[in-house]
Amino acid sequence: MKKLALIIYLFPIFIFSKQFDVCVSCDYKSLESVAKMVSPGDTIIVSGTLTKGEQLVNLKGSNENWIYIIGKNGAKFEGGNTAIQFSDCEYIQISDLIIEGQLLNGMNIDDAGSYDTPTHNIKITNCTFRNMIGVGNNDLLKLSGFENFEITNCTFLNGSPAGSGIDMVGCHNGLIAGNHFENLGSNSIQVKGGTRDIRITRNIFVDGGNRAVNIGGSTGLAYFRPQDSKTESQDMYVYSNIFVGGECTVAYVGTVNSHVFNNTIIGSRKWVFRILQETVDEDRFLSCGDNSFNNNIVLLDNNLSNTVNIGPNTRPESFEFESNLWYHINNLTWNHNLPVKEKNGIMGQNPNLEIKYGYEVYPSQNSPAVNKGKHLNELTLDFESIPFATEPTIGAFEVNPISSISNADITENIILEGSKILINDKRYERVKIYNYSGKLLWESEINSDEICLNNIKENHYIAVLESEKTKKVLLIRR
Repeated sequence: MKKLALIIYLFPIFIFSKQFDVCVSCDYKSLESVAKMVSPGDTIIVSGTLTKGEQLVNLKGSNENWIYIIGKNGAKFEGGNTAIQFSDCEYIQISDLIIEGQLLNGMNIDDAGSYDTPTHNIKITNCTFRNMIGVGNNDLLKLSGFENFEITNCTFLNGSPAGSGIDMVGCHNGLIAGNHFENLGSNSIQVKGGTRDIRITRNIFVDGGNRAVNIGGSTGLAYFRPQDSKTESQDMYVYSNIFVGGECTVAYVGTVNSHVFNNTIIGSRKWVFRILQETVDEDRFLSCGDNSFNNNIVLLDNNLSNTVNIGPNTRPESFEFESNLWYHINNLTWNHNLPVKEKNGIMGQNPNLEIKYGYEVYPSQNSPAVNKGKHLNELTLDFESIPFATEPTIGAFEVNPISSISNADITENIILEGSKILINDKRYERVKIYNYSGKLLWESEINSDEICLNNIKENHYIAVLESEKTKKVLLIRR
């Protein structure tokens, strides 16, 4: 026994990751056929076109070793009711897949109805969801009981007339960034059923539906996550996006503490935004209020019916409107009808937009939007992942971006020295570190003149030093 113990000590066990190939002519013809053999760190490569719906339950990587599902050469899941359903899964990255032509939902990610064990830590990137066959409440990507996730650089195209591009019920702590939504039905993105802490940023919405971003909605009481949630949604952040067309850009529906800022909005066909309460129970639910609409460029034409539509059981008087630029191309004397007086709004001045990404969305240097936005601590990166100035440009683009600093650079009594930021400025009270996708990596109070960043693995990131009255944004390259 002593010799055996010695051998085990001298020769530790190594875990090697494996690759599984899935295609119609491979040994493994479906994701289900390899799911029970996959271990943390393994990779599944999908190629060709698969037409059988997949259901993956308890597929789990680890924090150190994720499971990767990667499409190769236009790999596609086509037809069927739902292409892939993930239930009670964690630490999985899904990339480069095409999901097309389903009857129910394109892809479904859920907690299998067990609200105490959410599916979590899933990243979806470079995927295409398109051409929904179902014409009812069918979603290209359906998410329920889903936490700590990222959906980046994906395309959502031709959704169901009554469905959403991304529909979320009871989802928490997510990032939706750098995606393209076009020709959607009811919504491009809907967040409801107790959803909170979602950042929607740097996306393009073209004809994004009846409500391009529906911040809230109407959810059956049994489906709320958590069950005692008092709102359909809260703590939503919608910023640095481009909206073109669509019936309504944003709807605040049974949401509180949700913020829409620094977006460029072109040609809303009916309303710029709506304030609604669809889930009404005064003994349980908070009414829609304490939200904001700031620093947005809003370019309108004669298609607009009204700036805002306000429904009953809401608190429009609690909304904040500040530093938006409004321009009606057909009527220079046009004025909005906001429920409360706007602070520092710009009315009737041409924003002088130049063409980028196929649309007139980028303010020129002489635009009245330049450096006229409200200072917002939550504001980090513009549409092109460039840090906003302390006095930001209104809209989705920063015209005068902050320059980066590198090792040993000095900027306003701030020195970057290896993995430390040295500060000789008592104004700043807190530091927040973001990656280039706008995801918060770390935050801390500033209690000394030295901030140690040893735990930040990225070589390029955003450091935001802030107080209630001022903010300094540093684009750091190590």
